[in-house]
Amino acid sequence: MGGIRLAEWVTVPKDTVLLREGEKGDYFCVLVSGEVRVTRKRRLIDTLKPGDCLGEMACLGSPGNLRTADVTATREVRMLKIGVQSYQKATDSCRISFERVFLHVLVARLIQANAKLSLV
Repeated sequence: MGGIRLAEWVTVPKDTVLLREGEKGDYFCVLVSGEVRVTRKRRLIDTLKPGDCLGEMACLGSPGNLRTADVTATREVRMLKIGVQSYQKATDSCRISFERVFLHVLVARLIQANAKLSLV
């Protein structure tokens, strides 16, 4: 029984820019090992660790599917890279599982952003 290949394993060295603000986003990633920093206009937004996802905002709703931040490896990174086309061809249950995770991630980021704004 044939299936689609949903993800590919990718390893990148320290200091590699994984995503660039303003570029079109046609994939997202799940960080398996390593660490990345997320910056917007050179300001640190967040540091992501294993289990976190990156690039999902451009794939799931950013205007024009454009990246909203730069993401740079702060040490060697191993991640799963998932193309939007493969994701869209996945089963409903697979997509629903990802979307639940994305929802939790986005809510956590919103809470974090609100906390930072309250300190300003």
